[in-house]
Amino acid sequence: MPFSYKTPHYTPPPMPKIKTRQKTNADRIRAMSDDQLRDFLAKVENESCESVWSKEFSKKFCDSCPTVTGKIEGCNKEMEFHECEFAGGKCPHGNELDWWLRQPAKEET
Repeated sequence: MPFSYKTPHYTPPPMPKIKTRQKTNADRIRAMSDDQLRDFLAKVENESCESVWSKEFSKKFCDSCPTVTGKIEGCNKEMEFHECEFAGGKCPHGNELDWWLRQPAKEET
């Protein structure tokens, strides 16, 4: 009788499914490019009628410009606008979100 090696058939147990953590809104924001983040924050600004970056930018660049009172479409709040905001649809001082994103972060208190 010839000799043969028979290897017992081994089937490893199934691997458990690894649960991956779902990406949060914060994760999505952290992964955004400056342009994507600017667009996202502009949307947030439009929904809330005002923003931190608008106030800081206005204080630094626009407060010396003449003002006009009016309302933003979809916002019932009377607001004061600087004439420089209407200079051909583009502020001559630059983009407030781009400026704000490049500012050093302030520590939370």
